[in-house]
Amino acid sequence: MKDLKLAFFRFIFIYLKKTLPHVPRVLLPISAIKIALLAIIINPKRFFLGIRNVRKHLSLEFSLSLIIVLKSYYNLACTLIEFILIPSLSDDFIKNSCTVKNLDNLKNALDKKNGVLLLTAHFGNWEYLGQFLVCSNLPLSSIAKTQKDPKMDKQINDIRASHGMEVITKGFGLRQAVAALKKNRIIGILNDQDAKDQGIFIDFLGEQASTPTTISKLHKKYSSPIVPVFIKRKKILEFEIIVYPIIQAYKESEKDILKLCNDITSKNILSAPEQWLWMHNRWRSKKH
Repeated sequence: MKDLKLAFFRFIFIYLKKTLPHVPRVLLPISAIKIALLAIIINPKRFFLGIRNVRKHLSLEFSLSLIIVLKSYYNLACTLIEFILIPSLSDDFIKNSCTVKNLDNLKNALDKKNGVLLLTAHFGNWEYLGQFLVCSNLPLSSIAKTQKDPKMDKQINDIRASHGMEVITKGFGLRQAVAALKKNRIIGILNDQDAKDQGIFIDFLGEQASTPTTISKLHKKYSSPIVPVFIKRKKILEFEIIVYPIIQAYKESEKDILKLCNDITSKNILSAPEQWLWMHNRWRSKKH
């Protein structure tokens, strides 16, 4: 059954990869709606999990929670479409599709010659954020989760690398990340997923959540500055990027560093909750 599901998703991905570049851009929102509805039909449990998460952590009634989750699925579908289109987009198109606030914060962090830890989340279109940075001639390495399907894993990472991004697979993540920092590269870290028994429990949107520790460990050990960067969707293939001030907190405890990261991430999610991945079981691990 699991192999059948992987084969189905591979088929859908390959089909979209072949057809989407030929779809007029004005019709892409319609394609996103269809993909969003298909995702809900295929896995309704995720849909209702999203509604429960929104109701609990935003304290909203069912109807408003439903709207946010539907918009979240639409944002996710737009993200998939844009991701598939990345190789067919020029560097100039990617750069011009984004407005940026305070990009100098990131450049100033690189000037310290100690590498940079870029904090972001599954918000807006996090994949497009990475492409914008490499198209802007910033040396980005991204830590990527290895997919269960090796063929899909290669296709996804080939797209990520199509404009020059260095992809670090999680199996060798820490070693490669350290090597990248020593070369004064930017390490992109998505820090908003459940870390199971490997994380530290920190408040996230009002509830304790197992939080990944890669960013806090690297920050403390190598004193590489943390720069939070988030991308917010305006519409399909149009974004606003916000670069926050440099964080230098390596003398603080890991827990304090992660709390600071979670607070900034939560602030961005609350600014546009429909652009976050509510369908992920963020609070699955419970503190014993």
